[in-house]
Amino acid sequence: MVKLRIIFLFRSAVLCCVILSVSCTSFQATKQKPASKAQPPQTAEPPVKATQQETSPTVGASALELLEVARQQAEAGQGEQAAATLERAIKIEPNNPWLWHRLAVLRMQQKKWSQSVELANRSIALSKGNNRLIGGNWLVISLALEGAGNHVAAGKAKRNSNVYLGKE
Repeated sequence: MVKLRIIFLFRSAVLCCVILSVSCTSFQATKQKPASKAQPPQTAEPPVKATQQETSPTVGASALELLEVARQQAEAGQGEQAAATLERAIKIEPNNPWLWHRLAVLRMQQKKWSQSVELANRSIALSKGNNRLIGGNWLVISLALEGAGNHVAAGKAKRNSNVYLGKE
């Protein structure tokens, strides 16, 4: 049991590093064009690599400011306030996959496994060929499913993450 907990903590630390590196390099403070609504994919669905060039979704100034506030709240241990702040940002930019991704990460850190999976799937549906973001979302899904005890589905999600992140 202790060994499983150590493995989970290690995976969580790796996830945080991946998410920080993806997030730090991809945010731009410009207005995002609205995207059409898409249905979120199922977690058991096999990965299909995007053929279009990766695009970096942009975050408008208001949402970017809320994203920073949420980051500070999360770092201060105010998870629910951070979630509420991210939800406000999502109301401003509902088609921004980065905001959904960040909320998925936060819910995963709070051990709200099913909510984390749903939010990451929503981010994937909005990601439009950004393989790094899609791979990061599959990693969140993998860790959330692992936390929920669904090791088989977690393994499939991890493989999907590896495909999008170019590790397979």
